[in-house]
Amino acid sequence: MGNLAHALKTRLARLSQLSDESDRRQFIQEVHTLTAEVARLIDRETARVRVVGDLRPGQRIDLLEILNALVGSCKALYRDKALNFVVQVPHGATLLGDREDLFELFGNLIDNASKWANTTVHISLQGNTVQISDDGPGCPSSLLTEITQRGFRADENTPGSGLGLAIAQDIAGTYGAELEFANNAPGLAVRVTFKPGALV
Repeated sequence: MGNLAHALKTRLARLSQLSDESDRRQFIQEVHTLTAEVARLIDRETARVRVVGDLRPGQRIDLLEILNALVGSCKALYRDKALNFVVQVPHGATLLGDREDLFELFGNLIDNASKWANTTVHISLQGNTVQISDDGPGCPSSLLTEITQRGFRADENTPGSGLGLAIAQDIAGTYGAELEFANNAPGLAVRVTFKPGALV
């Protein structure tokens, strides 16, 4: 339930923003897109409740397509900040996994970077590692090992549920991927390193 509630939160925030949308065609298109996403999320989480065991789907997913879609969502969600998103991922790079899992994994990480960034979010691929970094205040070194704990919030004055990074950690773990956080001087960098062969 916590995973589902968090996943729905950003979609609801975007739906709320759409109340100011003057272009009716754009409004209808985005509502259809968001409601379809919500339906997929509910289906995915209810399916997880029914399934016992460790399933690792074997689809090849276009990594750049997912990242660009998430960047578009965050641009809209954080439009008041006018953030610059730099995506350095080659065309044709694919990742072995489930599409919705990967949307949630990278969606939580890009959303977190967007929330804290001052001007720029940088996304890159090096070998088997996807790195997402921002130019915000970073995180005290003493807290870097705690930020993926459920309910943990580095700043209680900043809106959030404290679930996003924990969900990202959970999803990464199901794929045997390693999630690492480091201060980036400035900002915070998170690296997701997948097993050999997962990224092609």
